[in-house]
Amino acid sequence: MTVPSMTRFMTKGWRCSARWLLPALFLLSLMAVLMASAFVPTVAQYPRQEIRGVWMTTNDTDILRDHAKLQDAVGQLARLNFNTIYPVVWNAGYAMYPSTVVQQAGIQSFVYRGIQGQDILADLIAQGHARGMLVVPWFEFGFMAPPTSELATKYANWLTQKQDGTKTSMSAAGEVVWLNPFRPEVQQFISSLVLEIVTRYDAFTLVVPK
Repeated sequence: MTVPSMTRFMTKGWRCSARWLLPALFLLSLMAVLMASAFVPTVAQYPRQEIRGVWMTTNDTDILRDHAKLQDAVGQLARLNFNTIYPVVWNAGYAMYPSTVVQQAGIQSFVYRGIQGQDILADLIAQGHARGMLVVPWFEFGFMAPPTSELATKYANWLTQKQDGTKTSMSAAGEVVWLNPFRPEVQQFISSLVLEIVTRYDAFTLVVPK
């Protein structure tokens, strides 16, 4: 077979193959798409709940520490259609709940408890959940502390400093120092506080009352 004849044969064969090859490829592609669609997991769609939150700070300590006052306050918030409470659990270098982490670090010789001896955070979470409210612990100014706090005085090497070597700065809260977030010890300390809250308390969970 001469080269021109072979060329004509190959061209004719390609044309014949193309007649069934292109439809076959189209069919295979269509089947692949349909099969892929069949294996896509179905995700249930739930309506998003609007967040209507209120922040409870150390300014509310008298209410937070008294069980009866706290019960009235949470009830009033529920009647006002709030559904989320953000209580401060860490402020000025101190934990506002019984914390093993701060005790082991030796930076807090006292424990914040309610007037009746209760765990303030646990009490608030229980009362919030009883009304179908979400309680999200709030670490206020997590890296900030007063220069006279036990955290600042015991772990001075954890603090940031300016170019002139000073470590304090003025803020709305007065003279403060800042923990250095680049130090592994600081990262571990803050992470341990958060992990302690998450594992010890039923926080970040929305409970629908029965």
